[in-house]
Amino acid sequence: MKAFLRGNGVWESVEDGFHPPMLPNNPTVALMKQHADYDQASYKALTYIHSSITDDIFSRIMGAEIAQEAWDTLKKEFDGSSQVKGNKIVTVKRQFEMLKMQETEIVHQYTNKLMDVVNLIRLHGEEFPDRGVVGKIIVSVPNKFEFKISTIEESCDLKELTIPELKSKLQAHEQRLVMKTNETTEGAFIARQKGKQPTTTSESNKTMGSNQAYQ
Repeated sequence: MKAFLRGNGVWESVEDGFHPPMLPNNPTVALMKQHADYDQASYKALTYIHSSITDDIFSRIMGAEIAQEAWDTLKKEFDGSSQVKGNKIVTVKRQFEMLKMQETEIVHQYTNKLMDVVNLIRLHGEEFPDRGVVGKIIVSVPNKFEFKISTIEESCDLKELTIPELKSKLQAHEQRLVMKTNETTEGAFIARQKGKQPTTTSESNKTMGSNQAYQ
């Protein structure tokens, strides 16, 4: 996460805390802009931290008003000794490996659950490339996606395929499956209703006439 914050130019506000320079009387436009930029960087850093953690972890830092406070809380929570940290990483990685999409889950739910675990791994300082998540999704979705997965593997470069792209393709297939199921259910319902329709008067008279002819 530190690399991510550095890459977005907000790490200094996390490391140093929110201490914007005091503005003098009658500040220049340049000084006012500098002050505003510093202010914005601090809150942007806090937003980045919030978006990179799970709801469970967020509850532990939700009271933090500046990025440095949130970061310090996370460090106390997850750093610990190297042995403890290593054990936590192993546990979370095992959790990731065991995850599989259930038949009752939708793609959006499953990918969010996966990313929660991946973000935990990254929060512990481990590198976890997106292509690892793509590979995990491909091998852990139910059989109803088998044909779609085969199509994706044949038509896409999996090394370049992003998580949002894969998610979008699977969701489109998911929607088609839902529509097909609805059409089948509706067709069966109509067929049952036709079978329950009462006999018309003309059909009833024909039946009675036939019965009388055999008497």
